[in-house]
Amino acid sequence: MAPRRNSHVYTISLPADLARKAEALAKRDSRSMSELFREAFRTYYAQQARRTLEEIGEYAARRNPSYAESEVPRLIQDVRSEKSSPPTATTAPQQEAPPTKNIVELFAPLRGLNLDFGRNSSSGRPVDL
Repeated sequence: MAPRRNSHVYTISLPADLARKAEALAKRDSRSMSELFREAFRTYYAQQARRTLEEIGEYAARRNPSYAESEVPRLIQDVRSEKSSPPTATTAPQQEAPPTKNIVELFAPLRGLNLDFGRNSSSGRPVDL
């Protein structure tokens, strides 16, 4: 029985100019087209993760101003007293919603990615993944 393939095959189309550039890069770096596109996707994915984390950092900075260490006991007491009493419509502070949708999308399994690196675009021959 043949070993089960541990990768997926996708199909993509590129404009002729972009295809030539991709092939030239692959040739220059002695990489297959599959390797080139895997690295491009990893880089893109890392950029998206970094962007989301920056948004989270900006949100946290807006929500949590800098405090002095001497203020920490008072802040802990404030939070504990808020948690022990149920909020009312007049006392509940309006807070900015965190960017959770982006976090969930970033770390969720990838869906709908339609790429095929199974064939060399210049020769049409199958590429070993």
